Amino acid sequence: MSYAATTARQIRDHLRHTLGRACLWCGSTTDLQFDYELPTPDGHHELAYRSRMVAYVRQSRVGNLQLLCATCHARKADQDWVMTHLPQISDRAPRQL
Repeated sequence: MSYAATTARQIRDHLRHTLGRACLWCGSTTDLQFDYELPTPDGHHELAYRSRMVAYVRQSRVGNLQLLCATCHARKADQDWVMTHLPQISDRAPRQL
C-alpha cells in the first residue's frame, strides 16, 4: 500500500485489518486502540492524526504494533508504568531493618 495519496482513515483501516480487527489480549472488537508493544519515546501521541498513522505504519513494519481494546490498553499502560518506574520507586521506599 502506498501511503502518499491515502487518507489517515484508509491507513487506520488497513492497519486494523492487518492486525486482525480484534484486541490481541481478549479478542474484543470494540473500542480498539493502537499500541506499541514496546513503548518508544517517539512522541507519536503529539503528532497530527495522519502523521500518527504513518508512525504506526513504521512500528507495524518492525513488528511493534498491536491492537488492544481500551480496557486491555489501560491495563498494559499500568504495567508499563510500574515496570518503568519500579526502580525509582523502590529506591525511595523505606527499607525494612
